[in-house]
Amino acid sequence: MVAGFFLTSPAIHADMSAISIRVDPSSKSEPGKPDRYVITQTHSLKVYVTNASKDAAEVKVKSILFGRDLKDHNIDKINEAEKEAQVKPLATETVEIPAATSTYTEEHYEMAAGAAGKAPGKNAKPGKKVEASGSRFVGYAVQVYQGEKLVAETYEPASMKDEVSKAAAAPKGGDIKAQAPKAAKK
Repeated sequence: MVAGFFLTSPAIHADMSAISIRVDPSSKSEPGKPDRYVITQTHSLKVYVTNASKDAAEVKVKSILFGRDLKDHNIDKINEAEKEAQVKPLATETVEIPAATSTYTEEHYEMAAGAAGKAPGKNAKPGKKVEASGSRFVGYAVQVYQGEKLVAETYEPASMKDEVSKAAAAPKGGDIKAQAPKAAKK
């Protein structure tokens, strides 16, 4: 028996492009002081655009950073950016997407203060419940256009591609409000 490899012709792939991308995300989270339940996240992306053709390429890199609203669990846009780049033939150009921040508050209970401002004892009852709020980073989408044609794209996680489609279908200035799936009741 002879093992063989099947080679496909580039003509079979309608969306073949000489442009490819790799994304290096960077995130940092810092708890607030003195309120440790308030978290500030900083996110940035480095997009490496590679041109495998023998001609220079003018591209537009579009990115969206997504977060999940902690109160109603919808997917929201934290930041949207667009940068143009000139990629030399057979070269890679680094496009840095500026840092964006998101702040959220985790759900927690404020502890009731003890008598005369003293710390509560071990039998103290929890105080007022503080609801979760803000938006926590969940992913990103990066699309590269050459003119009006989409030539490269990546999504992390892959489900963010659906969110980009919803954003494109939303009215101008509208925000993404995709409801998260509800957990099945037992």
